[in-house]
Amino acid sequence: MDVLYQVPPYGPALDDHATQVALRRYRSGAWLLVVAGVVLLGEVAGETVYELSDPLASPLDNLRDIVTGVCFFLGLLLLSGAVIRLVKARRWRRLLAEHAWRAVGYVYAEHFTTVDTGEGASTSVVGQLSVVDPAAGATRPRFVNLGGASTPWGEWRLRAWRQAPQGVAWLAGDVSGTVVVALPGPGPLFGARWGPVSDFRTA
Repeated sequence: MDVLYQVPPYGPALDDHATQVALRRYRSGAWLLVVAGVVLLGEVAGETVYELSDPLASPLDNLRDIVTGVCFFLGLLLLSGAVIRLVKARRWRRLLAEHAWRAVGYVYAEHFTTVDTGEGASTSVVGQLSVVDPAAGATRPRFVNLGGASTPWGEWRLRAWRQAPQGVAWLAGDVSGTVVVALPGPGPLFGARWGPVSDFRTA
């Protein structure tokens, strides 16, 4: 990677056009979830109206009830995820408007956690950076969890870190509160919160 590419832009991070684009992409993902959730809940509403207008029993009623239940559950799940992403995007926007990007060295690793669900083992993956942030007066590494990779979306977001297991990352935020971290550019944004030296929690 070009050394100049690793140097973060001067001034508030949100003044940088590439940062605005990265934030807009993250927020756009939330709106896609909203659209998908509304479509599924619309299907549930349509099916409910149909049943009320045609109360006669049908051999397909059981199947329709199952599909309606699944659509209702997935619709609520998607809308909940969208709300969380929109809240994060708003928080990150305020943070990036107040703080500049700063370069920090990092080492990337992945940690696997296996949980017995009763129906089999479920494995989740957490991408984790070990960073030393001079602005925080740190002399020992702290850790930032980049989220799970148990979904195709999670796999895609962590792919760039796997391809560059160590190097320079950009970090913006208060040294005692929430921060945003990304690969130089910046790449996809990740939120985190400072914890003890041995812990850097997701936010």
